[in-house]
Amino acid sequence: MKFIMYIKLTIVVVSLATFKINATPISTSSDEFLLNTISLLCLVNRERANANVRPLALDKRLVKAAQLHTNYMALTKNLTHDDVSGSLGTRISNQGFDWWMAGENIAYGFTEKEESKVIRAWMNSRGHRANILNRKFTHFGSGFRNNYWTQNFAQSADEYLLDVPICPTKSIRITMQI
Repeated sequence: MKFIMYIKLTIVVVSLATFKINATPISTSSDEFLLNTISLLCLVNRERANANVRPLALDKRLVKAAQLHTNYMALTKNLTHDDVSGSLGTRISNQGFDWWMAGENIAYGFTEKEESKVIRAWMNSRGHRANILNRKFTHFGSGFRNNYWTQNFAQSADEYLLDVPICPTKSIRITMQI
């Protein structure tokens, strides 16, 4: 019941959010995009909790970097860690995120509603699992488009977070121009 109430509250709040993707629209509505991002974060944080690792906080700058990179992969039909902006570090710095350490997981072939399947695939891959469970990472962002997925992880150079929930229990308002 609380979960259903959470989704309803999130949808109401999300209706206030705006998402623009540099003349390349996301293939889903803003509500679906935010719910997908939160769902993926919850799954990541549950894996981290099972391994006794602190949860990650959602960061809109990492979400923007991940979504822009996902758009690039979908448009070029190329699963890659680099794009015209350069590497992951360049992409997240361009969004204003001051970082010490960063990691990225990418995937292709899972639909928007298959968050559990893509997480399972990443957890069954040594390198991807290492990113998900890395104790040094503090922040998270993700993107999805046309069966392409991106997760960005980073350790902030200037923020230390306390009491980050495994899965947000209150409505989250994210207003972004991507």
